[in-house]
Amino acid sequence: MTARDFPGWDSVVFDFSDVTAKAEAADAAADATLPGQRGGEQGGEGAAVGATGSVGAAGAAGPVAVEQAVAKAGSVLAGRRPPFVAMLAALVLLGGAVSGQFLALLAGWALAYVAPKLGEWTRKLAAFGIPLITMAGSTVWYWGRERGRWGSPLGAGQQLTQVTWSAAPGVLRLAGVLSAVFLVGVAMRRRRSAEGQGQG
Repeated sequence: MTARDFPGWDSVVFDFSDVTAKAEAADAAADATLPGQRGGEQGGEGAAVGATGSVGAAGAAGPVAVEQAVAKAGSVLAGRRPPFVAMLAALVLLGGAVSGQFLALLAGWALAYVAPKLGEWTRKLAAFGIPLITMAGSTVWYWGRERGRWGSPLGAGQQLTQVTWSAAPGVLRLAGVLSAVFLVGVAMRRRRSAEGQGQG
């Protein structure tokens, strides 16, 4: 493009100074805003990563916390329930003591011996210890009466063995009641201790 293309003009001048200045101003403004945008983008990315990590940690810890709470509640509730076999043994022993059925007493002591939630010594004491101690106490009592050490003397012609065996049914019924009371006491004590642990 020359001056010949424009008759009557000596020269043609294209001035791009305004366009250049505007372009430089726009570039400067863009350069000024880019660091802030980059910082905001980085901050947003960091926040997103932190939120994702928090959600992941909460998601991972949530099921574990729920399982622990359920397990604790289950253990507390299981501890609050009295031992079933022990309570059944106590009921059978009381029934045998009231009815005077020796087989029922034997069944109650057998249940007490196999109660799963009782300790070994507790089971042995309920099934064997209390009946033997009761029978031994009865024998000692009649022995002392025969010897004149305490109580009224035995009747004429009465012997220690005869009197002891004649009193055995009543003594065994008493032993059944004592074993039942012992089992109920142990069950209630375990329940109170479990409730105390649950509240703690």
